[in-house]
Amino acid sequence: MSPFPFPAMPSAPIIQHKILVLRSLLPLAVAVLQVRFLPFARLAARLREPLSAASGQSRENEIRTAQAVGRAIRRAAERLPFAAVCLPQALAAHALLRRRGIPGTLHLGVRRTEDGTLPAHAWLSCHSTPILGHEEIDTFTLLHEFSPISSPLFADPCLKIICDACQFDIQPDTAIPLPENWKHLLELADRHRVAPLLLHHLKKYPAGMVEPKLMSGLIQRQEAVTRQNMLSVAVLTRIAKLFEEQKIDFLLLKGLSVGMRYYPNPNLRHSRDLDLLIRPEQFELAEKLMKEMGFERTEFEPTRDWHKELQFKQEYHFEYHCSRTGMTVELHWRLSINPYGYQVSFDELMAKSKVMKLGASQIRTMEELEQFVYLCEHGSKHFWFRIKWLADIYAVIRDSRFDAEAAWKQCKKTKSGRAVALAMDMTKELFGQEDLLNLHRAPPLLISHTRICIQHSSEIISQHRTLVRILKEEFVCNILLRPNWKSQLWNYRLLIWRGSFLEQANYPAPLKIIYPFQRMAHWIFKRIQFT
Repeated sequence: MSPFPFPAMPSAPIIQHKILVLRSLLPLAVAVLQVRFLPFARLAARLREPLSAASGQSRENEIRTAQAVGRAIRRAAERLPFAAVCLPQALAAHALLRRRGIPGTLHLGVRRTEDGTLPAHAWLSCHSTPILGHEEIDTFTLLHEFSPISSPLFADPCLKIICDACQFDIQPDTAIPLPENWKHLLELADRHRVAPLLLHHLKKYPAGMVEPKLMSGLIQRQEAVTRQNMLSVAVLTRIAKLFEEQKIDFLLLKGLSVGMRYYPNPNLRHSRDLDLLIRPEQFELAEKLMKEMGFERTEFEPTRDWHKELQFKQEYHFEYHCSRTGMTVELHWRLSINPYGYQVSFDELMAKSKVMKLGASQIRTMEELEQFVYLCEHGSKHFWFRIKWLADIYAVIRDSRFDAEAAWKQCKKTKSGRAVALAMDMTKELFGQEDLLNLHRAPPLLISHTRICIQHSSEIISQHRTLVRILKEEFVCNILLRPNWKSQLWNYRLLIWRGSFLEQANYPAPLKIIYPFQRMAHWIFKRIQFT
């Protein structure tokens, strides 16, 4: 027996329980204030919001975690200096479970007493297992249940049809009726630019099952896409001839090359413009030829030499539009704006490029693996808010020439692991495609923001980006896509640079307060170099 009778050290589960109780105090106090000051409609809407990411635990482990949270909430309610009854306790436990990616269901019930009153009660369950406030639930009549949407991306049945249409090699389940709101379905097809794929999909349904007006609208859009593709081929052929005469090498990125290489019919893929990659030292000559063809740059074009040099250093492409033909061409001199992220030299891409016959011309395109990584980088940068880009990834993966092992090595070589992981996560979630690359999951915040972008795709996208969206995309999500600290630091620098050109960007008014600092930003960025 020890001569020093110190008390025994608490076991690890007891310490974990006390830590969880401390962490429960603030959410419980916030829940009390919410019940006191917020309308219940807002609380109910929050209870139905989808989980940002799954916990990754088994069902049994999720139930055990939920039970531990329930015990901690009850203990925390005893420690608060004010009353926290059943509803605040259930809301706080629901919030703690949501943070862990565990679905919780809040139940509301009432019972009639002998004096005629109707006391209400709230309790929480997880996977049909009572967690909190379940001591007397047998005496209450259930009124309503609030649980997160289990499949957030498919809460809209029209979005489910769009995702099925992007899988052009599957047969639809005709036993499930089509949504009655065909106008919304048509709007979604326009929003994601998948009208040809949707028409191809709906043609597989029995006659009379599809609304005639919907089919008529899709046929008109299919004809417009066919005309646009024919115009793109004609313009590309002319550009190729002029560039060849001036000995300008170029590569065709995505667009037509993806449609002709991976789709059963090139006209199934909507291509709005042409993306051409050229050597940086040949940009001025290429731009001169584009202007001779009637194309004008759509972005702000500075007049001073130092301003041009700075803009060329901080951008990676310019857009040109021809008012006579309505055609748009983007001239790229590098693949990404971030020099510390995904970058492959033009000479390396040219050495591995493939030749694609386009009428009488021979157009060079990116090699298959390089193109796959580039498509993942491009879509992830924009959070896949057009499902057309995910349809491209699906088409590439389903192609018999796709080598998963080589693609995995390529994404590691080009520092594109997070972008490719996000692409595979979204392809798996929308199309049920297995993860062929066996990559780690993308950061949860990236996945959450991407789900929100896709989930809200039916909304009209305003020309003006909100301040919250700018901060979330530029400061948080784009940073998470970057593979190292230099690349992330460069993104912060980029946000300030873009802010100095607000006079031609559709940014909201609150950001225009930095106008007085525009020249200062130019002076600073002329001297900042990361080496």
